[in-house]
Amino acid sequence: MYPEDVEITLSNDVLTVSGERKSEQDPEEETFYVRERYYGVFRRSWALPAGIGEDDASADFENGLLEITVRDGAVAVPEPRRIQIRSR
Repeated sequence: MYPEDVEITLSNDVLTVSGERKSEQDPEEETFYVRERYYGVFRRSWALPAGIGEDDASADFENGLLEITVRDGAVAVPEPRRIQIRSR
């Protein structure tokens, strides 16, 4: 894949990576029954903590590997609080 085949968007605290992996085979040369490398359209989305802006996210692409970095994305989550069940 190439960087121009991938789109990264950040909207309403949701980071979305989408794109299309194109088949590199000529359809007339296909003589296999099983193929391990897939192609087609893909989309993945992740909910981020509130307040992440587009200046807090960056992306690097090198040798087919996409690395997305989100600064200030870690939010300390308090321990879960148990709610007591009362009887009536």
